Amino acid sequence: MNNDFTTVQQLSIKEKREFYTSLARLIRSGSALPNALELMARDAPRRVSDLLRGLQARVKDGEPLGDALLRHRSSVTELEATIISAAGQAGKLDHGCDQLARYFDALDRSHTEMRRRLGYPLLVITLVPILPNIALLVTGGPMAFLTTAGGSLAIIYGCFALICIAAWSLNEFARSNTVAEAFLNRIPGLGAVRQKFALARFFATLDAQLEARVNIWEAFRNAARTSDSPRIIAAARRAMPMLQTGERLSEALSRERVLPAEYIRTFRVAEAAGEMDSELTLLATRSEEMAVAALNKWSRILPGVIYGMAVVYVGYVVFTFYRDQWSAAAGMFNQ
Repeated sequence: MNNDFTTVQQLSIKEKREFYTSLARLIRSGSALPNALELMARDAPRRVSDLLRGLQARVKDGEPLGDALLRHRSSVTELEATIISAAGQAGKLDHGCDQLARYFDALDRSHTEMRRRLGYPLLVITLVPILPNIALLVTGGPMAFLTTAGGSLAIIYGCFALICIAAWSLNEFARSNTVAEAFLNRIPGLGAVRQKFALARFFATLDAQLEARVNIWEAFRNAARTSDSPRIIAAARRAMPMLQTGERLSEALSRERVLPAEYIRTFRVAEAAGEMDSELTLLATRSEEMAVAALNKWSRILPGVIYGMAVVYVGYVVFTFYRDQWSAAAGMFNQ
């Protein structure tokens, strides 16, 4: 069998949600995995179809779905491959697909809400440099208008692009640096979103690992890795010796202080009651919903910031207009 990695165009969050939702439904209906993948590939967008047919070919050759997913590094994250691999080993592939479908649904809802709330404010801040300069079409001609309004728009969107690039770069750096992670987590609103989605990935992976009967220290290590949180990864590394000597995971988590206190209390009770499977699913769901709620709250504040920027710009335009008028009047008076 060919061991080369396969390049497939990156799937969108919505496409991943639909992929895992459909796969879970087909598996529960009793459909064989190769048949399910082949059915899903019909009439699917090209990039989704390419992924599905690549997976189908490898699964037909006897390769586990999790391993097949790992070969599509450009389309699939380690979180997806880890959960699917563990779910497949536990014979609960549909459950693993449900976990990922729920996670990507939370991400999709967050992004959709952000786009919805930012659409009108971005339109406003685009029109702000244009409307005050429309008179230039008459007094100075199209070139004067394009130079003035276009220059202002270039500055506005250039600053916006720089902010986005800086935020993306810092977020990527925070995936491997605890200082950068701590800084981002302290940003009001967005910090809570990052932390809750990290916990959602952690709990979902831990659930899948324990379902597959992976020993507790390896399960903790794998779940920490997919969380993309350097703090949780470092905690898993420090907790490894304690867990290997038989200490409970809830005690290790409590000692490392990587989870909120209310999570620790719930975790400890579930561990003692032997209800870890159901509780981990609930904790992952709870974390996803809290992340969506935090992002929705932040997205209600951001438009106000954009409107504030528009007001400041309009104030600046008004100020410069009257300043120029005053200067012109003063010049005429001095003559």
